[in-house]
Amino acid sequence: MSCQRQTVSQFTHAVLDAETSPATLQQVVEHGFEQIAEAQTASRAPLACAAGCAFCCYHPVDITAPEAFALAAYLRTVLSDAEFEAVATRLAANAARIQALSHDEHALAQIPCALLNHGVG
Repeated sequence: MSCQRQTVSQFTHAVLDAETSPATLQQVVEHGFEQIAEAQTASRAPLACAAGCAFCCYHPVDITAPEAFALAAYLRTVLSDAEFEAVATRLAANAARIQALSHDEHALAQIPCALLNHGVG
């Protein structure tokens, strides 16, 4: 296990052993994202995309429950109620559409991410 992964794992166990709540789950997810950002900065590997690139927005992406909670909490802070409801509606429509698809079928379907705004990332 890498040192970085061990650090995240140790942090996760320490936080969740103390208390399991939506707030602690969000804390764990945010810590994980911070560790990823630090690793990306340390690697100095440039991103291949640029502002407005939506290529990745048409590929299946797995998300854990804590990540979904953290994302929803963030979206509540940056979107209006109407915008949040529009995203929720698109999420529900996407979920219904992909429910019966295999991973390969989902990838081939090129379904846009519910967070995609008019085809622009």
